[in-house]
Amino acid sequence: MKKILKAIRYFILKIFGLHNLDIILDRVNWLQNYHFFYSDLSKSAPARGNLLLYQQAGAKLLEIIDLLCKKYKLNYWLGSGNLLGFVRHNSGPIPWDDDMDIYMLRPDYEKAIVLFKKLFEGTGFVLFFTGWYFKFMKYKNTPIGFDIFPMDQYYENIESEHDLINLRRKINKIKSFTRKDFIEASGYRVNNFHKEIWSGNINKNSNKILKMKSLTKTSWDRIVMEGNDIAHNGNILIGYERAKWPTNQFTWNYNWIYPLKRMNYLNVETNIPNNPDLYLYTQFGDYWTFPDNFIIHPHRRFKVPLEAIFSLQELININASEFVDSLN
Repeated sequence: MKKILKAIRYFILKIFGLHNLDIILDRVNWLQNYHFFYSDLSKSAPARGNLLLYQQAGAKLLEIIDLLCKKYKLNYWLGSGNLLGFVRHNSGPIPWDDDMDIYMLRPDYEKAIVLFKKLFEGTGFVLFFTGWYFKFMKYKNTPIGFDIFPMDQYYENIESEHDLINLRRKINKIKSFTRKDFIEASGYRVNNFHKEIWSGNINKNSNKILKMKSLTKTSWDRIVMEGNDIAHNGNILIGYERAKWPTNQFTWNYNWIYPLKRMNYLNVETNIPNNPDLYLYTQFGDYWTFPDNFIIHPHRRFKVPLEAIFSLQELININASEFVDSLN
């Protein structure tokens, strides 16, 4: 039967002059494998044009946040693609990346979102609490992507694969909500979420979000924490709001993150985990190979209005120290 189907396929392709398609696809696949295993990603060309402006604007906001965290004694660290860029791309961002992600343990995160909402009011920045993390959505009329994620701690520090599997099983049992649930609880339509926020419609139904968070937290305390208090050096987990999502069941050894290190990222002094290699391997696997899905972030806008370019340049040229001193 396979031979018959293969012959039919070949006949149809030949009619349209595509009978060599299999050979072409094999060669494309070979090239993909070659890039996957042998390309030196650290030598990828850096960003140019508008993408570079977005990266520089994100770095300026990082500098401001870093100064505020030092001033108010809050700890954070660079994570996700930004940490990956730091390690793999010579202390800079991934060349095709456009946003900024930092992480905080829960106590500092809760203080930060209250503090930042107050301090940044009237400064041109639009902030938004999504229910599962905190975003700087835009500067004046220009969308930016700067996210602050909460992290929670376990009641012990575990290392064995058996215990990690058991922990993930417990996480799968908690009462949790999806990104779609949080968006709808805010009063938005999922397919119009970012557009509405960027147009100025922020947090329509925060009470529903807080109720959902409370339900998840209660379930988390009962099933995952089993009534125990966090340990000072307990494993560090993605915040309970997002912990059940399929791609977020990471757990990091406390000593991989603390004590934090001070490093230079795009000419900005920032915090990174104590052992960035193990941290990244836990999240991405072999991050030195070419990614399976090579895409630029879908929210990137290469053709941006001229006034947005001016806003980005204005943000980049802010004197971070003077700006922080001006915040009350």
